[in-house]
Parts: sequence; structure tokens; C-alpha cells
Amino acid sequence: MRAVPVKKKTGTVYRVVRVFKAGPEKYIVVNRHVIAANKKNKTDNPVMSVRQGRSGQPSYGHRVHIFGEQMFDTQPRRPLKCGATVWAVTTGHVTVIKR
Repeated sequence: MRAVPVKKKTGTVYRVVRVFKAGPEKYIVVNRHVIAANKKNKTDNPVMSVRQGRSGQPSYGHRVHIFGEQMFDTQPRRPLKCGATVWAVTTGHVTVIKR
């Protein structure tokens, strides 16, 4: 998919990184280690990742738009492969956006 720039009122340009169509489960995770690294190094790396399936290839973004039902889940004894113990799950349409 080609990145499409979207300009907001603030002047920041966002671009669509990936669009997941409705269907199979998508897992949305906020990566706290990236948040800590951004704060420490004064960087702006994307902190959210979206995977299709429990072990799919992740797409990273600053924003995630979820269209449809979603559910937050926690399983400390059975984390995702990335180590996440809390995540959102949806079968709806998901758009991942970067700055």
C-alpha cells in the first residue's frame, strides 16, 4: 500500500502506513519500552503496533483508527510473542498512521 499524506490543522503531516480490512483478529499493543526510549532520547518513534493474528508481522504507527468493535484483554501468563500482557483485539477495519 502506498503512503497517503494527510495534513491536519496543526501543520503536522500524517501518512497511512497500512490498512487492515475487516475479518481476522487484529491485535493492537502500546509498546511501553518505546515510550521510555522516546522520553530518554528525546525521539518520536511510533509506539503502537498492530498485528494480524497473535504472531503476524507488526505495523508501527503513532495513531491507530479502529472501525468496529474492540475488546481489551490481559493475559499475564500467556503474553503475545512481543511480550505484551495487555492488548486490544478487533475484527473490524484498522488503519495505522505515522507522523
